[in-house]
Amino acid sequence: MGARTGRPDGWFHIQSAGWGTSFDFGVYTVDRGQQALVQVAALPLLVVTVVALVSLMFFVLSVLDRQPWQLLLYSGLLLVTTLGAAGYYHSKARFLLPAFPLLLPAAVGLARAGRAKAATVLVTLVAFSTYFGGYLLLIWTKSP
Repeated sequence: MGARTGRPDGWFHIQSAGWGTSFDFGVYTVDRGQQALVQVAALPLLVVTVVALVSLMFFVLSVLDRQPWQLLLYSGLLLVTTLGAAGYYHSKARFLLPAFPLLLPAAVGLARAGRAKAATVLVTLVAFSTYFGGYLLLIWTKSP
């Protein structure tokens, strides 16, 4: 984006101009996350908050697992740009989809857990994902 806009902060410039978001080092994200956990929040807000917290936990596990620095840098930059931005809270989980290296500790854990435990975890996650996707499709009126 920097090459297209001619600015080193091209991504943030477009986000600011087009969607009114800015970079506040995570103040907005922490505030909205606290509100979602303290107040009775809608399901998507709770899911976004849980995804943000779990992604931070997986990043710490990735560092402790001594993943290659390239994967840590990639994941860390995605976390910083997503969680450090102020703006539409509902899209934060979606912006973390490319951070697949964060799931490597979970994949290792599932591989070591055995078939029965891994199947239980995966079936539970598939069931919740199916329910949540249906909820977003049929009930939720805002963009995820």
